[in-house]
Amino acid sequence: STLVNDILYTHLARELNGAKSVPGRHTRVDGDDLVDKVVHVDQSPIGRTPRSNPATYTGVFDHVRRLFAETMEAKVRGYLP
Repeated sequence: STLVNDILYTHLARELNGAKSVPGRHTRVDGDDLVDKVVHVDQSPIGRTPRSNPATYTGVFDHVRRLFAETMEAKVRGYLP
């Protein structure tokens, strides 16, 4: 998360959005010319419960649960999505 939050996001936000924040120490970022927009989404609650975050509202965790339910260990333990 340090790489994504402190380097990649901050670098791209500065290049694309004119943000004033300074990226963490790094040599270079390649491929930033292939990106035209950057948005920072963290896991901060967006609803009344601390468990609410963008992933719960968009249904991403449904896909993650299904993937984990397909693992051998989940099947052995009888876990379902």
